[in-house]
Amino acid sequence: RLTLEEDQIERQCGVGKHLLIHLIERRLLRADPRTGSTYYELSHDTLVVPILRDRDERDPDAVVRSADAERISGNYSTAIGLYERAVKLQPSNVLANVQWATTLTQVGRFEEAAGVLTTAVKRGVRHESLHHLLGRIYAAKGNQKTAIEQYAEALKLNDSLATAHADLAAAYRDDKQPDNAVRYYERSIALDPQNAQT
Repeated sequence: RLTLEEDQIERQCGVGKHLLIHLIERRLLRADPRTGSTYYELSHDTLVVPILRDRDERDPDAVVRSADAERISGNYSTAIGLYERAVKLQPSNVLANVQWATTLTQVGRFEEAAGVLTTAVKRGVRHESLHHLLGRIYAAKGNQKTAIEQYAEALKLNDSLATAHADLAAAYRDDKQPDNAVRYYERSIALDPQNAQT
């Protein structure tokens, strides 16, 4: 319950004097005239929790954090719904898109996961993790050609991903292209010598 000055509220929140007066009439705010200006605060502490909850429901990052907590707790259905809401709030949110698709794959909904990632890419979201995960989904479905395309796209965006190089190598191996497989395994090991056993 911070007290804020009228001009500060208008600058930071875009709330003008007419709306402030309306909120006072509804007894949601209390006005305190002081030295040439008016200061406002919430009229009661019980308003803080619902306001914060509403703010968090409109903040995609807060929704993603809630979804992450649900996923960690094993509440996959709730997590999937929250990730979807975060993407609706901010379609370009890379983390929300990737976590939504990852959670869908965890419950075996591969087609939906691929749809989430493909939609994000069509919207112009550019991030290596979208393509890397798409590659893994296609590889799991046995579509090595499309997996290779997606891994290659991920590496165009970030060539230093040792795991993407290793996954691309595995896709080439499964696609009966051993020379390409060796080349990408070598690149993966060069980037991450600790991962040489894989």
